[in-house]
Amino acid sequence: MRTVFYYLILELCLFLLSTGINHSRRLIQQLIQLQLANQLFEENRLHEALRSFDRAAQSDDIGLATLARKGKIRTALKVAEFGLARQEAEKLTGSRPPDDDALSLLGDALWSNGLFDEADRA
Repeated sequence: MRTVFYYLILELCLFLLSTGINHSRRLIQQLIQLQLANQLFEENRLHEALRSFDRAAQSDDIGLATLARKGKIRTALKVAEFGLARQEAEKLTGSRPPDDDALSLLGDALWSNGLFDEADRA
């Protein structure tokens, strides 16, 4: 499944390069950062993954930024950066109507911060 995801990212990068759009270079760099972050996460190189997710989350593309922020939250929870996970989860759910995954991550982040009642409501 991840191989398909990486293939799609690569295809998107190649498409954007072929369009010649000026902002595509920055978007491609952020897509590569997201792909790198996912790979680092799989390899359990979590602190490096956290930095790459952070770089990818700076994207102007809402979909890309959302995927990166979700990865950043999961990684922050694994390295016991509970405050960071909560902060990012609140940004994720506050920016637009959250999906089920975003609400689940918010609940996990709240729970890890000892906010059990708030986590149950999320």
